[in-house]
Amino acid sequence: MKYKPIAITPHDGFDLLAVWEKDGRKWYLLQLARPQSAIALAQENPHTRLVFPTSIDPNRLSKQSRQ
Repeated sequence: MKYKPIAITPHDGFDLLAVWEKDGRKWYLLQLARPQSAIALAQENPHTRLVFPTSIDPNRLSKQSRQ
């Protein structure tokens, strides 16, 4: 899956949700979006998760839970 650039600046981080999509065993960042857009995207894609704050990586969480 290729990264899709969006026009949101990093200082908006508290207003954003990260939309992650699972492809096999690994999570990939699908998009950073404002809450309303992120929720709509997640509802359209059943293999996604919304994450806030945006700095959390679901891949690291699953590795930590195995240890």
